[in-house]
Formats: sequence, C-alpha cells, structure tokens
Amino acid sequence: MRGDFAFRDTARLVPVGLFDDFVTHVLVLDPPGAYRNPPGRSGTCPTLRYDELEIVRGKGRVQRAAELYDFDTVRHYADDGKLLYTSRLHRQPGRAESDVMIVRVSGEIIPNHNDIFTSPFVDFISRVINAGLFPDQWAAATR
Repeated sequence: MRGDFAFRDTARLVPVGLFDDFVTHVLVLDPPGAYRNPPGRSGTCPTLRYDELEIVRGKGRVQRAAELYDFDTVRHYADDGKLLYTSRLHRQPGRAESDVMIVRVSGEIIPNHNDIFTSPFVDFISRVINAGLFPDQWAAATR
C-alpha cells in the first residue's frame, strides 16, 4: 500500500497509544499499587462495580463539587472520606496543547484488553465528559 497507509501490517492493528511518538498524556495511580481491581463473578475476569465509582456517588463522595470536573487529578475516597488513592494525568513533555488526547494508561488501571471498565478509568472518562459538557465548571475546577 502507498500513502498514509504505508505502515507495516502489524502497525495497523496496534492502538495508537502504544506508539510513543503519538502519546500526549499518561494516566497513572498515586501511590502505585493502591488500587486493586476486584475479581468478577467468574473469578477470572473482573467486572465493574458501579458502587465503587466516584462519579456515581457524586457530591457525597468528593470533597468539593469541583472535583467532578477535574480529570487531571481524580481523588478516590473511602466511605469515611479518607483519601485512598489518586489517578493523575501527566502531559508528555514536548507535546503541543490540543483538544485531542492520546492517553497511555497504566497497567494498574487497565490490566488487559477485556478489563477496561475499572473504577479509576471510568471515573477519569466521566470527568473528561463532564469537562466537555460543562466547560465553565471545568474552568473553575482547574483554576
């Protein structure tokens, strides 16, 4: 093939986030190892538990309502309000600011291709959506 599609055959099957040249951000846990994805019903494939999601618990689970619009730093709290861990989005150095993010996600957050709906990842995506739908609240949250 020629033109834009002149990649080696395997390159067309690999997600763009696995090519370092294209990655604009990296999503990691702080501290590393703080989140453990619970096993699913079968014991082999974890499943999403809605009651873990910060976004589902909303204002009752965050310290400030503005946290629901901040995707750079997503704090995950226990029922008693104690901070359990944080998901942090790091911008890659030398990448231009853009409305498009190509995010590499830590294996602690997305451990395999079948288990993308972990609490840290869904909470991150929810806040990205919130920021897009409510730009005024997002701007206030990131001041």
